Amino acid sequence: VFYECQNGALRAYPEQIAQLCEEISWVMEREGQNVASDSLQDIIFDVIESTAANTSSMLQDVRAQRLTEIDYISGFLLRRARTHGLVLTENTRLYDIVKRKESHYDRERIGAGLPGTWQ
Repeated sequence: VFYECQNGALRAYPEQIAQLCEEISWVMEREGQNVASDSLQDIIFDVIESTAANTSSMLQDVRAQRLTEIDYISGFLLRRARTHGLVLTENTRLYDIVKRKESHYDRERIGAGLPGTWQ
């Protein structure tokens, strides 16, 4: 959603993907799921390759001014991180970007939908 591109173009952002995966691995470890950040990155790049020509459903939602599933995905992750005293800078930044986009929707078009915040 941040780059507003097809999935394949995300190959150009390995540093951001690495940071997101690192933060996710911290939470997973605290939750008893020991998965290395490198393994998560491998999965992400496999998905990027296999869906390179696709546009993510979240970006499609933003473009159509529909509320996204960000609260159920990143919001959940951020809530779990907070319970462990972790600060996920990059994941929070990404979450905030999507929520900012949602806040600029024409509210009369979308009506009720998913929750408005993870906090």
